[in-house]
Amino acid sequence: MGSPLWILQTNHHKQWIAPLCCAVIILIASIIPLRGGGHAVGIDTMFEIRMDVVLHIIGYAVLAWTIVNTQRFTPKNGRDMFIVIIFVIAYGIGIEGLQIMIPARQLSFTDILANTVGATSIYTRSVFDVVTQRYH
Repeated sequence: MGSPLWILQTNHHKQWIAPLCCAVIILIASIIPLRGGGHAVGIDTMFEIRMDVVLHIIGYAVLAWTIVNTQRFTPKNGRDMFIVIIFVIAYGIGIEGLQIMIPARQLSFTDILANTVGATSIYTRSVFDVVTQRYH
């Protein structure tokens, strides 16, 4: 286990396929230049909520959940869950920063907030589990 290659020898790398695919899908969807400006045509509003905000929340929640399930975190392991949340939020901020350089894309603080809401959904579930265990 002294070598960093031990992870390849033990097949632990296979558990990272889902989070990696999710991260790549989010990246590709975020950097493709869109027609009509910064938001996709045809999905601008849904009940006065921009559909892209809903997609950001769902996408980053799925990314956070796949990372948590890969590591099999327990609800009591708040420090590790916090690290996952920070990583996912930083990933979202990085992608938003990357969009500055892409035609017809722009940095959006609303999207960063939506990414944060999605990422923190893992912690919300953990808090619920701890409270349920405590009062049951």
